[in-house]
Amino acid sequence: MRSIFRFRLPYLIVFVLFPAIIYAQNTAITDDDSYTAHSSAMLDVKSVTKGLLVPRLTQAQRNAITSPADGLLIYQTDNNTGYYYCESSSWVKVGTSDGDDFGDHIADQNIELNGHWLSDDGDSEGINIDHEGKVGIATGGPQANLHVEYNNQSLAILGPAIAFTSTTSNGHQSFMSAQLWRYDGSGWTRKTAGTTASMWGASDGGNFGVWTIPASAALNTGYSNSNNRFIIENDGDVGIGIYNPSTDLDIYESNDDIVPALLIEQGATGDAAMRYSIIETQEITTGIDNDDNDNYKISNTVSLTGTTYGDGNTMLRIHTEANSEGIVDFNHQSRMRAWLDIAQPILPGTWTRIDFTIVNFDEHAEYNTANPFEFTALEDGYYQVNARTEFMGEVIPDPITGGWVSIAIYKNGQMWAQGNNLTMVTNSMDPLSYNNAPNVSDVVYLQAGETISIYAFQLYCNTPIPLMTGTEKTYVSIHKIS
Repeated sequence: MRSIFRFRLPYLIVFVLFPAIIYAQNTAITDDDSYTAHSSAMLDVKSVTKGLLVPRLTQAQRNAITSPADGLLIYQTDNNTGYYYCESSSWVKVGTSDGDDFGDHIADQNIELNGHWLSDDGDSEGINIDHEGKVGIATGGPQANLHVEYNNQSLAILGPAIAFTSTTSNGHQSFMSAQLWRYDGSGWTRKTAGTTASMWGASDGGNFGVWTIPASAALNTGYSNSNNRFIIENDGDVGIGIYNPSTDLDIYESNDDIVPALLIEQGATGDAAMRYSIIETQEITTGIDNDDNDNYKISNTVSLTGTTYGDGNTMLRIHTEANSEGIVDFNHQSRMRAWLDIAQPILPGTWTRIDFTIVNFDEHAEYNTANPFEFTALEDGYYQVNARTEFMGEVIPDPITGGWVSIAIYKNGQMWAQGNNLTMVTNSMDPLSYNNAPNVSDVVYLQAGETISIYAFQLYCNTPIPLMTGTEKTYVSIHKIS
């Protein structure tokens, strides 16, 4: 027997006034007398002008429901509004007032695309996943685990697309690709593992720019072993213009142009510089210093610093300013100057060391102003040495006929270069005519630790003749020139 109920307002009043248990197979609530409840539904509500209104509760009212049954449905009116159903004593939101945005979910089952795409605008583009799990990017028919379509050419990666191999001793890791395929419109070509993995280029059907790095292989962007633009070998060496780089970065050119092989370009207000570093030991920076009138500099620190000649970190500066182009500052080159401030007597017939006691400058403290009064080189190189002295030319008792005075440079205690021999004239009314100021100048090669000292000589008087004092009378200057 099949029972169908159509509730109209008078009948509802009766049910309210006279409650009773009604048994029926299915029930329809409708304002259409001709409508019959569907046989699969216990309750069938039908209207073309009205909707179904479920209980509307606040969140607090919802949570106050005692022992809610699984499947109980309410509409929440505050906080995160929407339809909620009860499941295992927890309330689960089933949607929002303007539809599901698919953006705030944790999946608890697989998502079926059913041949459709993941895209930004809902068109047939973006990512496509077929029933075998193959992923296509910009292609609806992926033919490999990952299939990328670009400019009517295809890239397919099969097997383990990218895998890590063992960690090397320096902490780096290498990569490999099992098989890499490309479709060029007429057929598929494969790049396989080998000792070298090169890019597809003009020699095999278009500059597609796809590469693989198998184990013990290299990334190579050239067309052949003899025509390489860029290569990274499996040991990390980088070559530009060379197939077999011999160092970390090897740049090779073989042409007639004068364009530099390497360009460091600064487009703002900073320096165009390059830094060299031995970790925790030494830093050297070289380049164009924007803060110092765009002069080229070498500094022994992590950046180009200082704008004055005496800056402690600037080792060299080549000027580029107008009217100063090419002037070179060796800011901390080995150099010193000293002079005699105490009249020192020179015995007759004996080369005697001049004991310079006052220093004008000594960049690296290489001159000793106490015994043995000598310059000791810190570094190997060629040194320019200049020295002058002046013997007192007043009335000298007991002069030697034909006597003379001189000066010399001594290296390691041995004479290296002698200056001019001067025959002195005494008892003259004009001190300028004494002919008593010999000088010497020469270039001396010194190894680190070797010494320079200055000696004076007189064979003019049988008694000692004093040297004249003063920075302008008796002095020595030494400057490393290379």
